[in-house]
Amino acid sequence: MKFDNLKTWLYEVSRGYTLPMSLLPCLVAVACGYKLGGNVFYGILATIGVVSAHLGTNVFDDFIDHITKTPKQKCKTAYLDNNFTTPKKIFVFAMFYFCVAAIIGLFFLSKTGWQILIPAIVGGLICLTYPKLTRFCLGEISLALAFGPLLFGGISYVMLNVFSLSMLLLSIPVSIFITVLLVAHALMDYEFDIKSGKKTFCTVLGSKKKALLGLFSLIACGYLSTILIVVLKIIPWYSLLIFVTLPLTVCLYKGLNQYIEQNSFETCDFMKNFKIARNISVFYNLILFFSIII
Repeated sequence: MKFDNLKTWLYEVSRGYTLPMSLLPCLVAVACGYKLGGNVFYGILATIGVVSAHLGTNVFDDFIDHITKTPKQKCKTAYLDNNFTTPKKIFVFAMFYFCVAAIIGLFFLSKTGWQILIPAIVGGLICLTYPKLTRFCLGEISLALAFGPLLFGGISYVMLNVFSLSMLLLSIPVSIFITVLLVAHALMDYEFDIKSGKKTFCTVLGSKKKALLGLFSLIACGYLSTILIVVLKIIPWYSLLIFVTLPLTVCLYKGLNQYIEQNSFETCDFMKNFKIARNISVFYNLILFFSIII
């Protein structure tokens, strides 16, 4: 396979640019499990499973949207519009990712016991039904649950053989900042989601201005919950360095406000705002990771 083709499969078809959404929370969870004396190899293996499920969900979501002719931003389906691949190959690619996640799940079932089935089954159902969940205002909630409590709970169990309360509490602010990314994405997809009948956090609020306010209320909750888990001594006080991300939130507000006022549907504007929202979560998780490890 040519490098350009591989890049397209991994970056465009799999939406590789969303990878930090699952990979970095996994690293935070593994770091926390390591500090509690857990099995690091199992944590890394679980991370591969989570990332595979995440990328599989991305591909499967595009497959469902394509066959149902759901209106989308052009930048999300460029690889189909230029005939790079076919819907059948996209489906097979999604199943490949899901098979990798399933094999890893079966390994942990044999090694750690049936309790791992709880986060694994719920997470798997979310992955497979995500395209439908977005029509019932459950898209953001389900993914926040998958990449927050389910992810941290699953990794804590495979590493420690117990569901760690401290890790579950740590998952709350992490999942909030993942939700911020999803809501920012949905805000820019507002018109498309209205046309396709999707019910998102933004469309339920009834206007893009209200959605923007709701988004920054979530960001405030993320910072406040981080302060709380510092007070509870789940993470060290220097984790409060996460507040260096505040300038990025200002940039995000300005960018999204301009986007919705001008009704911009330009790919460059969409990706610029998406990357700012993604970087807030990226830097937040990186700071948590290093503060825990140190």
